Amino acid sequence: MELAPEIILWIGRSLSHHDLTRCIRVNKTWHHVLTSLLYHSIDETASKKPSIIALNKYMKLIQDAKVIAEGPYMNHFVECGSILNLRHLRLLIEEDIVFTQSTSGLFKSTPHLSSLSVEGSPQYGKDFPLQSTLEHCLPSLRKLELSGVHVPKSALQLIVNLGSTLEQLCFLHCNTDSVDSSELFATIDNPPPLPNIFDLEFNCLESQLDLGVWLDHCPKFRWLALHYVPVEASQRSCIRSLSLNGSNIKLSDHQLSQILDAGAPLTMLDMSSSQFSIKSFFSLERHFSTLGHLDLSFSRGVLSWMSQSLMSSCPRLIYLSTYVLLGCDLVQNSTAEAQRKRVPPSSFGTQLEDPSFLKEKMDPLIHEKYLARDVTQVRPWVCLGLRTLKVMIAETEPEWQESIFKRIATLTELRELDISMYHDYYGAQSLDLRLSSGLGHLQSLRHLERFYFLETPQFMEMKDIQWMLSAWPSLNDLSQDFNLTPKKNTKLCKVVKHHFSEVESEEDEYF
Repeated sequence: MELAPEIILWIGRSLSHHDLTRCIRVNKTWHHVLTSLLYHSIDETASKKPSIIALNKYMKLIQDAKVIAEGPYMNHFVECGSILNLRHLRLLIEEDIVFTQSTSGLFKSTPHLSSLSVEGSPQYGKDFPLQSTLEHCLPSLRKLELSGVHVPKSALQLIVNLGSTLEQLCFLHCNTDSVDSSELFATIDNPPPLPNIFDLEFNCLESQLDLGVWLDHCPKFRWLALHYVPVEASQRSCIRSLSLNGSNIKLSDHQLSQILDAGAPLTMLDMSSSQFSIKSFFSLERHFSTLGHLDLSFSRGVLSWMSQSLMSSCPRLIYLSTYVLLGCDLVQNSTAEAQRKRVPPSSFGTQLEDPSFLKEKMDPLIHEKYLARDVTQVRPWVCLGLRTLKVMIAETEPEWQESIFKRIATLTELRELDISMYHDYYGAQSLDLRLSSGLGHLQSLRHLERFYFLETPQFMEMKDIQWMLSAWPSLNDLSQDFNLTPKKNTKLCKVVKHHFSEVESEEDEYF
């Protein structure tokens, strides 16, 4: 029985790029429907990309494009005239180039563009013709992201005057003219000049825009990334997503706790490389039911029991990057000796778990919460929709391996799993990725595309590698640390490289 095109399209949207190129061969109907998905998004910087001939043939299918400024793809777009279906464009400025009329012509050719990202650097993006670009694009844009380009006052004024459709506005590493933000909004009273903005990100190198003034003119604002702006802005009650990654202000655990105690429940939080620790963890609890994206990577104050609590308390998590999970926090009835390994092998971690230090330094209520936590009951994970998990899994006793594999196997939606070791746990005992230790339980991770285990001591054999490549059909990236024996590792690497090259060759006819 022939499936309806809508069903084929629904199936295609859940497939990896590799599986898409296989299913496209089923018959003419599948080919016609799935080709639209295959060429929906193109990337000029990718290793596998459409030729100019294929680009010309399927131009009407392209809705999302990543192209190089003044490059072959951009010039071809200009030659084609009006590209009616292009909705999202990322323009990369990769070197010090002379911008020609082609750049202006590109934006004249894309009348229905709704998302524009210009990615340069302070060195290469200073001459980008932003003024003319905005004049052509702003009336239809919903998202504007500028990185490494010069933003003159006239361009800022254009954004304020013509940005009524904008929903997301981002300035990253941009040089801006010295400007009083109040002047930009002075000529517009009612309605608000940026009525639909909900996402603001400011990170300007040479001058700071007054964030407070911009927020006052964005009534739907709810997302903020803090880099070079006052921390007080993060406590506004309208914020739903917050990033402190790269902040020039090093916030203490107490300050992070204050931010998390204020405002509405968050759906996204990025505090990577922060001083996040016990007090801010207990403040984070009020956000557990709503968090979908949480990044605490390289935050050494995130202890193992915190990571386990996150995974057993945050049902909506799609992305989680945390510091460490110890075997004793993942396995029921772990030994008393193993419990003592709960402390990271650093003075910082030891200090965090020292009772006398905690009682002296902690707020009494926080200390009471800390002592009341149940370390004997290992609760099941509830974040079953998780797609990305990055965490060091360390101090795993041999008899615990199978139980830990079974726990990971519940995360059937995983696309990326990264258990690489660094900092305090560099080279420490992690998961033994062999079938004899329980690797076979991960058969359920059918959607896995990327698996990283750098700096973990492994002793894999050929059968273990072949199992991985067979069990995970969507796999396209894999660490190369298969065996501590150099000769064996070289042999296994060749097998993996040959497998991936065969997969790529199957896709060539479509590019």
